[in-house]
Amino acid sequence: MRRATTAKYPLEDLLDKYLLSLSAETEFVSDPQPGDRATMEFEGEVDGLRQAAALVGRTVRNQVTTTDGREYVSMVIE
Repeated sequence: MRRATTAKYPLEDLLDKYLLSLSAETEFVSDPQPGDRATMEFEGEVDGLRQAAALVGRTVRNQVTTTDGREYVSMVIE
């Protein structure tokens, strides 16, 4: 868990977890609707790419928790 600064979309956390880098992406709309699609290209070791590919269709989000008066953000994969 890392100390919260903002509750950002967890893309950076996914890249760190699976040791990947983002080589290209499409523009994301500010108000996405169900059915909207985005294309991203990832680079990394085959094992990390396979593990990340297994997340397709799953929900990945950041969860903010407070412990001892401090806010922390953790990545949750459902």
